[in-house]
Amino acid sequence: MGELDYRARQLNEEAEARDALKLKLQSMESKLINGGDVIQKTAIMEKELQEKQRKIAEEKHKADEMRNALKAKEEKAEEVKATFNNLQSEVSSKTKKLTKLFHKLQNAEQEIKDLQEAHRQEIEDLTQTLHDLQRHLVTKQLTINNFIPPCDQEMFYKRTQWMI
Repeated sequence: MGELDYRARQLNEEAEARDALKLKLQSMESKLINGGDVIQKTAIMEKELQEKQRKIAEEKHKADEMRNALKAKEEKAEEVKATFNNLQSEVSSKTKKLTKLFHKLQNAEQEIKDLQEAHRQEIEDLTQTLHDLQRHLVTKQLTINNFIPPCDQEMFYKRTQWMI
């Protein structure tokens, strides 16, 4: 259960980091000129981000369910222990149960590793997306600064409607 708590804390921290990235992305979006191609891409990416956040919440829910199921199985094991009359049958039964639980533990650990890898890949993808958006923004800002006279820029900024 210590690993599950650690995983839950890790998921919470990563969710907070995603929220911070999302706020930063929204801040960047609010600075773009309305109707640009970047806004549409950003909206699509925001939907993808929401979907990935939903998946992470599902993973966290699964981890909680696994933790609750493990507690229930531990309680059931305690009840079974009280019903045994014969010490030898208790030992053989516990050995079988321990083997089953060990296999379940191995499966759960592998699933956690798989989820962590998927989560790491999602973070890398989101980071790459953020870098791409920043690069596009800088390119557009350089284009505006280098090819549109400052007086025209001021006129465009006054007429621009900003999405918030």
